[in-house]
Amino acid sequence: MNEEATYNKLNARRDFIKRHVGKPGSILEIGALNAPVFSGNANVKYADRLTTEELAAQYPHKANIKRVDYVLTRPAFGALIPETFQLAIANHVIQQVPDLINWFDQLGSVVVPGGWAFLAVPDKRYTSDIVRPLTTLADLIDCAHRELTAPSVGQIFSHLYLHHKVATKDLWEGKRVDAARPRMEVAKAVRTALAMSEGYHSVHCHVFTDDSFSHLMEDLYQAALVDWVVHAREKPQRGSNEFLVMLRRSR
Repeated sequence: MNEEATYNKLNARRDFIKRHVGKPGSILEIGALNAPVFSGNANVKYADRLTTEELAAQYPHKANIKRVDYVLTRPAFGALIPETFQLAIANHVIQQVPDLINWFDQLGSVVVPGGWAFLAVPDKRYTSDIVRPLTTLADLIDCAHRELTAPSVGQIFSHLYLHHKVATKDLWEGKRVDAARPRMEVAKAVRTALAMSEGYHSVHCHVFTDDSFSHLMEDLYQAALVDWVVHAREKPQRGSNEFLVMLRRSR
């Protein structure tokens, strides 16, 4: 999912936050790795599903990974963070969460009422998910009902079988993708998905555009399944593969 050099994602993310929140107070950033939105700030804490050392081993090509303050070893991660924050940040995270309804519930437990959550989310139109179907409300409700703690066989299969190697620049320039050419042969994709389902693997469980995500959040809020409303959003800028969203926790 290469992005054009003309798009500076960190500057775009910081500017979006400053426009809608102002100067952030206490911040929790989830999954920052070596590219935090705000660094060198005493009011920022970092959380990830692995320890700093485990992340360094898994991503040896990434230098200066931020020290992880809270290791989220289970989906009910709210109980693992004994403080609350005014702003939570999660960039390119939610598409990998098997059960998003639970994730938003946990996020609400560590953000103060009236607080904020900033998300940078891959837009399928400019990523390897380009031919995958969008996540539906029924999908999210089913995942919550099943209380998924790891990607399902179906989620893994879709990630493998419908993956298309693309360059964001080419997609912005209108290059067409041959949807009839999957990443791997279907039988192999099934076997691999079944084998991977025995443990946890980072795959894209969900697929969005900026419009589809906003509609999903509105429906989830109206159904009292999440405590978050969309305050602002920004469509993908040219050269980018992500859209930006600012959520506000209901009081």
